[in-house]
Amino acid sequence: MQIKFDHLFVKEEQPYKKVMPMLMDEAELIKKNQKDYKASNVRLSEDNMLIFKDGSTKCQKDITEFAFGQFCSKIGMPISFYGKLMNSEPAELQDMAIRNINTLARYHKNKLLLRCNEDVVRGVLSTKYMPFDTDKILNIFDDEMKNNGLLKPDDLMVRGFVNNPDIFHLRLTSATPIKAEGVEDGIYTGLSIDTSNVGKAKIAVNFFIYRKLCSNGMVVSYFNKNLFSQKHMNISESEIAEGLQYSFKIFPQIALKAEELIIKASNTNIATELMEFSEKDFRKETIKNKLNASDKDMEEITHILRENYPATVWGYTNAITEFSKTKEFERRIELERLAGDILYNPNRYALVA
Repeated sequence: MQIKFDHLFVKEEQPYKKVMPMLMDEAELIKKNQKDYKASNVRLSEDNMLIFKDGSTKCQKDITEFAFGQFCSKIGMPISFYGKLMNSEPAELQDMAIRNINTLARYHKNKLLLRCNEDVVRGVLSTKYMPFDTDKILNIFDDEMKNNGLLKPDDLMVRGFVNNPDIFHLRLTSATPIKAEGVEDGIYTGLSIDTSNVGKAKIAVNFFIYRKLCSNGMVVSYFNKNLFSQKHMNISESEIAEGLQYSFKIFPQIALKAEELIIKASNTNIATELMEFSEKDFRKETIKNKLNASDKDMEEITHILRENYPATVWGYTNAITEFSKTKEFERRIELERLAGDILYNPNRYALVA
């Protein structure tokens, strides 16, 4: 079986019971190709390979950009400064970058946990990091899903997933859309599940809203926090199981709250300035800063809003999530979370006149 290293989002909904066994098989394959090292004497070679000792064995491995950023953080090297030197002339500056890295690494006395997959270093972590990988989490999740008595696997659809050695992300919704007066057709509620084998994400379960027409999604925090969240530290199967049980138990309550939020957002108009391309006022600047968006990004969001959505809070959040689909995975997830936050508390973003 080939590991999917790309960011895959399914284009059509698929039943949970069909997709989950495939995801579990892929997670097990990723685990089989994974190897951990407790590394000492870590250095960087002239061709940007990571050199280290595992016990008495000297090793040399390729390293991903993300893992290299972790390595720099561990030894106290600003990654932006390293990048500036490596992109500078003359060549002596590039040599200086590697010398600085290795000097700082020499004074880092603690061992590092290197997580490799297919002989490439994909994570550089503290030895306090407790590996609890996607294959285990999916097994616990599937067991709890089958036994929870509230959310039934037969009633769930997979709306998208990413499954690779660095990150796991799954979005599930009910097979039945919301049926409430004031809520447009094709809106579904569900859960998103995140984790990472290399320290890219903590284990987290969040409430998720999905709009089928444009395959838009947004993550809505429950009282500004995850339904369940666990760092890879002092972790146990029982804690994960309990966290999932709580998420499943409280889901119906949050789904009702989501209906209320959508109805209210659909009937709340946004400030007219947000519909204009050239207008710049404190509202646009507030939203721009909170979204960490550029002027061009804001123009694109405004264009999507004017073309496809009503001038309401609900319309604006959907414009953001539609815009997010043009971005890389991590940025897309960030914008979906921010859209959910706007839905939950639009006044924080100065959205309403």
